[in-house]
Amino acid sequence: MKPNQSMAHKNHGNFIQTKKFSINVSNLSQLGKLLHREVVEEQHALSDAMEDEHNLQKMRGKIEDNGFEIIDLTGQASVKLTKKVNEDESITVEFNVLNETNDDKSMDFEGEGEENDDDSVAIFEFNVTVNKNGNLLKFACNAGDNIHIRNIDYYPVGSPDPSNLAFDNIYHGPEFDELEPDLQETFHTYLQDKGIGKDMAEFICMYSDMKEQKEYVKWLQNVRNFVH
Repeated sequence: MKPNQSMAHKNHGNFIQTKKFSINVSNLSQLGKLLHREVVEEQHALSDAMEDEHNLQKMRGKIEDNGFEIIDLTGQASVKLTKKVNEDESITVEFNVLNETNDDKSMDFEGEGEENDDDSVAIFEFNVTVNKNGNLLKFACNAGDNIHIRNIDYYPVGSPDPSNLAFDNIYHGPEFDELEPDLQETFHTYLQDKGIGKDMAEFICMYSDMKEQKEYVKWLQNVRNFVH
């Protein structure tokens, strides 16, 4: 897990000082002390991740230079990126930092038969929506070393909302891997032309790791302060 750099912590004996308050560790309950131990360990891990933070900021710059606005609210697991292409078209990329899997089979399109030395590769699920005058083309994707499309849905204007029972009757298209290879490749090129390629995959993975780390530290702190 990674550092919460907005907090300045100093350790004075049994007291932990922050910008807002001090905590007497000796007065914490057993649960509070264990939570506090985790807070300290995770904050150390965060402070060791300055290079990761630097690399993330560089990658963030690339994404923003490509026209995407990043919308990230503290305390929420979901992150949204939006891009206005023109008056008729906009793009939304959405991911949840908790939607991580180790299904490296889904990245075979990039592997070209190469062996991976790791037991598994961290993969993050995300969704892309291309909106043209209310008609939606939605891509369910995985981000790892590159982008992998899992499936594609098309919703014309007036399509039922997902909460509507009629939504289940919509034909959602075949599994992406069932399409002809050249068609699959061209869909990937379509996304790359929209700014959703290798850089976006790297950004999603790096940003998810860093945000999940920071949110975890905040969660530990909040629960520790609650149970005391």
